[in-house]
Amino acid sequence: MSIYLIVDNYSRYILNWVLHPRVCGKTMTNLLRESISIYKPKNALLLVDGGPENNNKQVDDLLENHPGILSKIVAQRDISFSNSMVEAVNKIIKNNYLRMMDITSVDSLNQALEFAIHD
Repeated sequence: MSIYLIVDNYSRYILNWVLHPRVCGKTMTNLLRESISIYKPKNALLLVDGGPENNNKQVDDLLENHPGILSKIVAQRDISFSNSMVEAVNKIIKNNYLRMMDITSVDSLNQALEFAIHD
């Protein structure tokens, strides 16, 4: 299972998330589209890693069709630093929550994520 998170790099607040069976550009595109609809960003930077879920035609087309909303920058490629601030959120969720929970199914993983993210 893949956990997709949209995290505010400044506050570390998880703006949006979804659980999906695999790494998928369409899933990230849908999550971004929903996040744009909810938060209505203007001239914001979307800092991503080099993963295929972030770097694909669907995501690029979404951003291109919404000029002035989000500009994508890829850590270690477009900028010299990493996305470690966002990755720290992933680490906290996995180490402080998920690994401590009895997760036996996709439903229990989804419930555990919901608890961890809202906590």
